Amino acid sequence: MLSSVLRPVVLPVVTALALVLPLWSPAAAAGVSIFVDKNGNGVFDAGDVDVTETLKRTGVVETTDSIVVPEGAIVRLSLVSASLHADKAIHVAGTITSTGSLFFRTETGPITVAPRSNVIVYGTLQMTAGSDLVIDSARLKSYNEAMLESLDGQIQVNRGMLYATNRLELNGYAVAGGLQAVGTTMQAPRGLINLHFDGTAELQQAKLTSVDLYMIVNGGYAELSHSTVRVAARTGVVMVSVESTPGLSGLAASGSYLDVTATKFYAAQGNVVMSADQMVGY
Repeated sequence: MLSSVLRPVVLPVVTALALVLPLWSPAAAAGVSIFVDKNGNGVFDAGDVDVTETLKRTGVVETTDSIVVPEGAIVRLSLVSASLHADKAIHVAGTITSTGSLFFRTETGPITVAPRSNVIVYGTLQMTAGSDLVIDSARLKSYNEAMLESLDGQIQVNRGMLYATNRLELNGYAVAGGLQAVGTTMQAPRGLINLHFDGTAELQQAKLTSVDLYMIVNGGYAELSHSTVRVAARTGVVMVSVESTPGLSGLAASGSYLDVTATKFYAAQGNVVMSADQMVGY
């Protein structure tokens, strides 16, 4: 009986440690806010290069490898202009703010912005991805203008917030690529939202607010469904144009298709212009 009473109980302590340990970040613990990822594993480890001070001092990080802003990192820049240029990939999982302009570019790989991440600039924000540009439940905000581009892939936005005071532009140059956006908010309160894709474009459950909205899709298929579009009262223009493309699945030999099912357009009568061979929901 006595030994039973004196037996120590340690299991709750082990359980608590198991819950806390996954929150630890090697990069954050090392004080690394941004690094060159030599082996492409997304973790700051042997051989990787801390470029936090280089970016803050010179405003330029350029590498033939990948660049990572790890989870929990906060990068504050007080420069007129700064740029991140990687041949492979750029991954943002933390927060970057800048009092000036900020430019991201990859030559062959993707740019990814992870959930709960923030990129906030007071100048121009530009992201140009060699392949896919992926924004997942993150916030991108410019108090001037923002340009988001995919050279040879897709732009994918999942429940993100895209904000640019004067102009918000999304461009996709790959015929086999395009735009896929679900549950996304796009705002340009003092200017234009311009969506231009050589592939297809699919927006579902989106909220778009701007002075004007232009959407030009050259890949034959566009969807802007179950969404809300608001432009300036009386003067704001909504223009959606889908160009014909040969051999699009589900159509004739050539044609274009536009689906705006269950989308509400808040614009003056006559200021909503749509062009496609086949239209659904309008």
